[in-house]
Amino acid sequence: MGTNGLKRNSKMKNKSIYLGYFILLLSLVPLFIIALYSRPCVDDFSYSIYNYKLITNGECNIFKLLLSSIKTDISFYKNWQGLYSSAFLLSLQPGIFWEKLYFIGSWILLLLGLFSASYFVHTFLKLFGIVGSETRIIGLFLFVFLIQQLPSAVQGIYWFNGAWNYTFFFWLCLINFSLIVRYIHTGSAVYIVSSCFISFVISGGNHVTGFLNILVLLVLAFSFRYKKFIFASLLVSIIGYILVFIAPGTLIRQMTLEKQGVITTLLHSLVGCVMHLNDWMTLQWIMFIVLMVFLSFYIIKFHKINVEMFKIKPVILFIICFIIMCGLFCVPYMAGGSFGDLRLQNVIWLYFVIVSGMLTIYSILYLYVNGVLNINSLNLNIYRYVLIVVAFLICIFCYSNSYFALYELIDGTADKYAKNFDARLQLMNEISDNHTIEVNQLPNSKILKFDDISFIRDDWRNATWNDYYSTSMVVQINFDN
Repeated sequence: MGTNGLKRNSKMKNKSIYLGYFILLLSLVPLFIIALYSRPCVDDFSYSIYNYKLITNGECNIFKLLLSSIKTDISFYKNWQGLYSSAFLLSLQPGIFWEKLYFIGSWILLLLGLFSASYFVHTFLKLFGIVGSETRIIGLFLFVFLIQQLPSAVQGIYWFNGAWNYTFFFWLCLINFSLIVRYIHTGSAVYIVSSCFISFVISGGNHVTGFLNILVLLVLAFSFRYKKFIFASLLVSIIGYILVFIAPGTLIRQMTLEKQGVITTLLHSLVGCVMHLNDWMTLQWIMFIVLMVFLSFYIIKFHKINVEMFKIKPVILFIICFIIMCGLFCVPYMAGGSFGDLRLQNVIWLYFVIVSGMLTIYSILYLYVNGVLNINSLNLNIYRYVLIVVAFLICIFCYSNSYFALYELIDGTADKYAKNFDARLQLMNEISDNHTIEVNQLPNSKILKFDDISFIRDDWRNATWNDYYSTSMVVQINFDN
């Protein structure tokens, strides 16, 4: 190929990458906009009440705020769950400053997810010699797919208490795994020290991501035993997990749940894992896997492959990843006899998608390295445009969270939800303290509404609202508002 041909291909490549950036970023716009209409609810109030009272009393001092968060952390450690990382974070939901600032939590979570997915992809693809703009566009695509197809956007992005208790700590897991891989290949102490810190934070976040972090570190530590400091991060994560389990609050919460036996848990988790896999292997997921196949072809075509990386048969990795996934279902089932709410299942789904993508790439490359697959005759120039079109279809038209967000922005659902919440606050401010009032149930929103106060006067949701705002409220069931 002549010089002009190379330049023409380079320009086509740059144009396709820029077009990909534009499409992917455009697909995220509705998710950021609808966050402006989100408002705090239920558990947000109980976790952040100390900080809210501090601010309403005019003591908005960063040091007092942090001390108040520590107070919340200690209180929940003693009285509920013992999750020392999440209780601290949940006390800082942005609505404590002003309910209309609640969206900041969603924005930060989305940006952190973009960073963690990009950092993870850059680390993973660097093993194959892929760097630069290619890793950035692939990292952006991975994040967009994860966030667009997330099973529950309200519990995974917009309800602060649910999202920051689960999605946030999964993003930290991605960062932590990337740090360990970088340590393995560079030996830098910076990566392992950072990993130890993040592992401790993850263990105090929630039981599922804490267990996921331990299991993956366990596999990596024994797979790369010559990199002994991985065991340091593993040990820290286990210590943190033990601190959660010995907490007085964990014992108190366990008394409210119906704990299951080991055998029952294993059997139900195995069946549950298979059932969820069947539900999650959707058309969108199939399209995602097709993209991973194309990416594998691209790596083979344009990058030198280190054959030393492909000593383990793919079937072994499939089994290990499946066992880990079953283990994640075991955690909530053993504690309470169910697989938990969607905010919990969100993180297992995120694990499933990322692992299935990695296994696809590894399997294709393994087959190529071992002479089973030959794609040297393929012309991949046209595939760049095919990938962009498919990515566009996945992120925009295929039943995505942006589709639902855009729908609720256009039909006024999001605006109605926010205005009804704000009107409720206005009504509350116009009455005397400790006065009981009746309000309409907030309008339903697939993206924004998680829960609301109850028409039952003594319900715990009413109690948290009452404690937070010092006003008693009883809901009048009426959705035509």
